[in-house]
Amino acid sequence: MDVSNSSDGRHGDDEVLVGVDDGSSAFKVVYGDSNGNEVKLLVSAVVSGGALETDSAGRSVGVLFTDGEAFTVGPPVASVAAFNTANDGFHTSQAHRLLLANALSQVGVPVSKMAVGLGLPVGVAFDAAVKAQKTGNCAKDVYAGYEPRVLLERPFRLFHYAQSVGAYLSLLINPAGAENPALTGLSVAVVDIGSYTTDTVVVRNPGAGQSLILVKSLTQSAPVGVSIAVDELQAILVARFREAHKALTYERVAGALVTRTLKLFGKEHDVSSEVVAALETAFTRIKPSLTATIESAASADMVVPVGGGAVLFSEQLARLFPQNLAVHDDPLFANALGYYRFLRFAEPALATSRG
Repeated sequence: MDVSNSSDGRHGDDEVLVGVDDGSSAFKVVYGDSNGNEVKLLVSAVVSGGALETDSAGRSVGVLFTDGEAFTVGPPVASVAAFNTANDGFHTSQAHRLLLANALSQVGVPVSKMAVGLGLPVGVAFDAAVKAQKTGNCAKDVYAGYEPRVLLERPFRLFHYAQSVGAYLSLLINPAGAENPALTGLSVAVVDIGSYTTDTVVVRNPGAGQSLILVKSLTQSAPVGVSIAVDELQAILVARFREAHKALTYERVAGALVTRTLKLFGKEHDVSSEVVAALETAFTRIKPSLTATIESAASADMVVPVGGGAVLFSEQLARLFPQNLAVHDDPLFANALGYYRFLRFAEPALATSRG
């Protein structure tokens, strides 16, 4: 695959390239600074209905409007349930539209100058109708503030890429735009364990300027992910800290899953053993979804786990794939890095899909 079409982070004179892994739990954003260095942003994907926060003058803050309705994007309010973003319609929902507008506003350049690469589940990423629906949803108006409401800018162009394949592209193309020759001819199985889904793809790069080969028979998406471990840990912690069960929210337990500590009543508690137990139990439910990848592992040259689950389940994955497991340098941002690098070095001539 030829990726020599470098544009130093821009397509046109003013066009700024941004890769966004627009997942249902967090948006991972990658763009280039003035020196061409990659910059990463992790933006929460929490959105609730209504204007929930006010400043000292009683004015609403953090509120966005779309379709005539008010929403608050940001940390959840304990008394208000956030929208469930783990659903098949997320990519064409109000929540996605608001979260994308919020994430792009944090890049620090005019959104109207952005060419943005977004992700779609691999099963629908090459469906023109699905891409058109997502593009249309992103084009709807989003306003910030109350009085006066300000219409937020929309990206100049959108591109849609296959999740997990984006992670492969981040392995294939380095930050300087050079192709990794070590991947030529190899079959690489990418296991993307997100918050609510686990996707598996097998990709091969024939080299010599040829297109990537996606082995569709070994491509699948399953509705299981890190959230199972959070649920398991929440149940364990509620049993241990019964008097504080109301404080053990999903978001707080998710943090404990990563840090292996939990602060209650002003005291830090070590919950390492509880985390290990939750991860082991959760992985028994995730493992069957990896059947296609497991079956292909014997013939695959590399198995590369990505997503937040790649870090959390690193020990379990190492046991499952002892022969050919490869560790990604940044599994959480793997897809966003791939979208950005492909936009920067290979678009428009080699785009696998269009917005």
